[in-house]
Amino acid sequence: MTGCGFEAIHGHRDALERLGRMLAENRLPHGLLFSGPVGVGKATTAQALVAALFCRERSAAADSGPRSCGHCPPCRKLAAGNHTDLILLEPPAEKTQIPVERVREVIAELNLTPLEAPRKVLLVDDAIQMNASSANALLKTLEEPPGAVLLILITRRPGLLLPTIRSRCQELRFRPLAPADLVAAAEPHAGGVDRDTLVQAADLAEGSVARLLELCTGPFKELRSKFRLDMDYLPRQRLGGLIDAAEFWGKKDHYPWARLFLRAWFREALRAGLLSTPPAAPGATRSLLELARHTEKTLEAAQVSNYNPQLVLEALFIRL
Repeated sequence: MTGCGFEAIHGHRDALERLGRMLAENRLPHGLLFSGPVGVGKATTAQALVAALFCRERSAAADSGPRSCGHCPPCRKLAAGNHTDLILLEPPAEKTQIPVERVREVIAELNLTPLEAPRKVLLVDDAIQMNASSANALLKTLEEPPGAVLLILITRRPGLLLPTIRSRCQELRFRPLAPADLVAAAEPHAGGVDRDTLVQAADLAEGSVARLLELCTGPFKELRSKFRLDMDYLPRQRLGGLIDAAEFWGKKDHYPWARLFLRAWFREALRAGLLSTPPAAPGATRSLLELARHTEKTLEAAQVSNYNPQLVLEALFIRL
C-alpha cells in the first residue's frame, strides 16, 4: 500500500480537520460516530484514520493533515487485512444482523493489551446492523472503556442507534459530496467510464460515489442523450410525438431514468436562467420553479399511488 492520508479524501474538510487535530494532540475519544449518506466517504475516512493512528512513520502536512507511510510493518499489515489490533464487527455470512455472541467475543478482544498499535480499534461499518441485545452489550464498553481502545461506528441512519450509544460517541457528520469532489473520488474506481460521463452523472448521484458508479455502469450515457433530444424537441412536438415519448419513458426499465433526468433537467434550466446574461425575467424563473415543484409532487404521488407511468409522463410532457 502506498502512503495514504486525509489528502486522498475528497470533501468533508471540517470532519477531516477535526480528526487531524484529535490525532495530532493525542486526544482521540473512546468512541467516534461517522454518520451520513451511503457512498460519501465515511468508511474511507475511518480507514485513513486507523492507518494514521497505527503508522510508525506518520507524517503531517499543513495542507493535508496526517499521512501514513504505507511501508512500515503496521501499514503493510493493514493493507493485507491482518493487523491484530484492528477488529471489524459485521454480521456473519448470509446474515443481516450482528448477534450478541459476536459482540461479546469482540469485547473480550478489546480488553487485551494492543500488540503493536497505540490502541485497539473496533470498526463497525454499519452500526444499525446491531440488534437491541448487541447494541446494549457494546454500550457497556462505551460506558466503561478499557484504556487503549477506539470504537468507530459508521451508519447512514444515526437515529436508529440507541440514544445512549450516540451520546457516548463524538459524532462527525458526512454530507453529500459536491459534484467536483464526487467526480474526483469516483475516477480511480470508474474503470473504463470516461470523465465526461462521470461529470454528467454527478448531478444525478445525490452526492454519493457509490450511486455515481452505479449510474455509470448502466445505459446512462445513451438514455441521457435521448432524453435531452426529446426535451429539446418537446416544444415542437405534436400530440402523437408527446405520446410516443411518454410511451418510451414510461416503460419499466426507462421510467426510473426519466424521473432522474427530469429532476436534472429542471435544475439545469433554473441554473441557466439565473446565470444567464442578462438573467431571465423573474416571472419566467418563478413559472419554471412552480412547474418543477408541480412535476416533483406529481412524480412522488404517482410512485405512492402506483399510477400508470406512461399516463403520468403524457400529462407532464403536455404541460411542459
